[in-house]
Amino acid sequence: MPVMLSVLVVDDDRDSRDLLAEYLTFVGCTVATVATGAEAITMAEAVRPQVVLMDLALPGAVDGWEATRRIKSHPLLKETVVIAVIGRVPWRRRAGDAGRVSCRHRQAL
Repeated sequence: MPVMLSVLVVDDDRDSRDLLAEYLTFVGCTVATVATGAEAITMAEAVRPQVVLMDLALPGAVDGWEATRRIKSHPLLKETVVIAVIGRVPWRRRAGDAGRVSCRHRQAL
């Protein structure tokens, strides 16, 4: 029996968020979605996802970088895999600064 992953999709773009959530649900994942960095931290603490797909370019005081740092520093979430979903390739270098983060260019997804 396949292992179902729990995934938190964080993206301020509703279309991108909904598309990722629909695909992940189709392949058998349990999916939660949020639009802001602050919501990502709260939701991650509540549902403890195995994987977070994080848009790093979130607007607001808690952007994707800060949300990733806070999630990775939380004692119950430190083993959570964060995959940075980015639209700009040069940001890949900065992703490592936010913790152990895998990076995927949005067009590659």
